[in-house]
Amino acid sequence: MFEKKAVVFLYAVSPVHMGAGTAIGVIDNPIQRERHTNHPSFAGSGIKGAVRHGFEAIGGDGKLIDVLFGPPSQSGDLYAGAVSFGDAQIVAFPVRSLKNGYVYATCPQALARVRRLIETMTGRSLDWTALPVEEGRCLPTNPSLLSGNKLHLEAFEYEATENDSAALKKIAKDLATKAPPGSGVKGVLRQAARELASGEWGESL
Repeated sequence: MFEKKAVVFLYAVSPVHMGAGTAIGVIDNPIQRERHTNHPSFAGSGIKGAVRHGFEAIGGDGKLIDVLFGPPSQSGDLYAGAVSFGDAQIVAFPVRSLKNGYVYATCPQALARVRRLIETMTGRSLDWTALPVEEGRCLPTNPSLLSGNKLHLEAFEYEATENDSAALKKIAKDLATKAPPGSGVKGVLRQAARELASGEWGESL
């Protein structure tokens, strides 16, 4: 059993390709996707490998590396490392918008899953109200993103629905204070997320 556990948010500041091998089709180098949702995902083993590689790249102690992550697969003395990573799942996705350049879009399913994960890992209940959305509709936090009553994302058009803005902003605020990293360029991302929560920045649900 692990003595400590934590929820970690991964924020991509450049394009990420977590490959899933090769395939014959329109896309011959597909990304990893969950079988049941088809959402992009990162396998825990891939995250662990990337963290191990980063630790080695900064000159981490070789013995400590093996203790944390386990010995290399070609080693004759195999044992489990002290650190384990679960699979990463989508929380929000940047999408091009007709207004504001781009927005971060999410959906009730993604929010319900991250809520369940956080509650399971921390043992604390999150005060997030479920916000169902009908097909072809959206719950924007920023009305200035709308053209009339429509929201245009990529080549798709969604009709805005009246929503409990307090509940929506509660979720946005929680993500804004917990998910983004914190200093330098990362501080800019955090400030943008705070503006999201205050309704000054474009965010769609």
